Amino acid sequence: MFLYRYKNITLYVYLKKDKIFYIKPFISEEKEDIPKDIKAIFDEYFINKKDIECFDMFYMPERYQDIYKYLKENIKFGQVISYKELGDRLNLHQRSIATAMKSNPLPIFIPCHRVVFNGFYKDKNHIGGYNAGVDVKAFLLRHESVL
Repeated sequence: MFLYRYKNITLYVYLKKDKIFYIKPFISEEKEDIPKDIKAIFDEYFINKKDIECFDMFYMPERYQDIYKYLKENIKFGQVISYKELGDRLNLHQRSIATAMKSNPLPIFIPCHRVVFNGFYKDKNHIGGYNAGVDVKAFLLRHESVL
């Protein structure tokens, strides 16, 4: 496990067979070094403000793979989509979408933070839940200039 820090957000990064297979974001003041190649991956998102595209460094979970793949390919940095709209596009109920977002082991790489409540009001009280907490989701949406 490694930690990646950007401002006051910290990511726990877990590896499996030299691929990133789980990310747990949280807001904290902790500091710890991360290998330079993995740091560069997250610098792409946090410093360069771009989506993370190095697919070969991530272990893509099979469960909900179609949802994650659609989200990764179609909802880019600075965009949001509602649970309902994503469900409609994939012919799934919005609760299935919410369950997939809650189960996402690779937040930021698979941008579940970009899935928001129907009727999104640019207010962290109306953005929907997030496994790492609504404050982290709001932080990421502000970073992407959505909030």
